[in-house]
Amino acid sequence: MGSFIRFTGLVDSNGQFQRRVGWETDTPTRWPEPDASLRLRAVDETGKVMLEVHPGRRLDACRAVGDRAYEVIGYLPFAIGLSSIELWIDDRLLHRATVAANPPRIFVRKPRIRGGRLAVSWSGAHDLPLRYVVSLETGTEAVPLAYKTDLEQVLVAIDDLPGGDACRVAVLATDGTRSTYALSAPFPLTRSRPHPVIVEPADLSTAEPDQPLSLMGWAVQGGGTRREVDLRWTVDGRALEVSGNVAATEPLVPGKHVVELVAGDSPIVARARVTVRARTASQSAWHRLVAAIDQVSEVKERDPDTL
Repeated sequence: MGSFIRFTGLVDSNGQFQRRVGWETDTPTRWPEPDASLRLRAVDETGKVMLEVHPGRRLDACRAVGDRAYEVIGYLPFAIGLSSIELWIDDRLLHRATVAANPPRIFVRKPRIRGGRLAVSWSGAHDLPLRYVVSLETGTEAVPLAYKTDLEQVLVAIDDLPGGDACRVAVLATDGTRSTYALSAPFPLTRSRPHPVIVEPADLSTAEPDQPLSLMGWAVQGGGTRREVDLRWTVDGRALEVSGNVAATEPLVPGKHVVELVAGDSPIVARARVTVRARTASQSAWHRLVAAIDQVSEVKERDPDTL
């Protein structure tokens, strides 16, 4: 059980309070400077004020310009006998929240893979209605799966998730003040293989020998949408120093060359290849000469007096 209760909500431009999801925590995070006009009171079942603190206020970034709405954020130390939390502005009571005697109980089932989707379910029990905050934890990052849901299951496409050998699903169950945090059993989540696409150059295209070759590509997932993965380029098996969607080579020697785009990191990688042919210098000069002659001929035909 945490030693602090995080209390938060929105005061709209009409002075009405809309409570947001709060929870118990051992360590309060940074919050705005205390506002002397706001008071959070911890009250016991007899109505006696056990403790009073000044929460902070922060302008709500999602509101329209000119809207005077602001967010209230404060932390109250949890105490035995705490029955309710009251939010006051000056001498007016804005909100009273009931504090349950016991925290929620929750059990997270081991996630399963169904048809390319991650299926997660859990069960919660409490005296008050519960909301859930759900995330996937891979050991190196946490990805939100659901926020403030009152459902007890979530289904997410695997293509939208990172992978790992020992992933867990974390579920926070909260009634707005009391909360419980639980983890699923570890499970492997294999990422789907990305599909790299080389946009430029086209396969079997011809490159000039005295100019850099422009490279462009990306990776897509099953639905055809772009996917953010590491992209690396090679030419004839040699890696380029520049990686990403766009790169350029040094001028190529005459002959055939294999350009490869590698997407993802080991062991889940995929490759796309195209072949290009670099002209010889003499071929390149000859084509430029022919193009120049054609251009002169075209101008002369349009206006014989030009030359």
